[in-house]
Amino acid sequence: MGVKALLAILINAILIPIVVDTSLKNNLYGTGGLADDAFFSGLTNSFIAPALKVFNVSYYIQQKMKDFYNTPWKNLYKTQK
Repeated sequence: MGVKALLAILINAILIPIVVDTSLKNNLYGTGGLADDAFFSGLTNSFIAPALKVFNVSYYIQQKMKDFYNTPWKNLYKTQK
């Protein structure tokens, strides 16, 4: 599983910006080109990845879902067996 995640990150960070900039924008070195895309991709990854480690989003979602499904009004719809 680690290899799949690594390949996905590499494709997302390297291959997709190169393909987009060469085929769609036709701008590799100018403003808004490949250099800008690579810089801002690295910049956002440097802030987002640590923030996701500090704030475990899946834990908060799981807690909210548990609270939602355990509310008293949900028990009204359960049938007795």
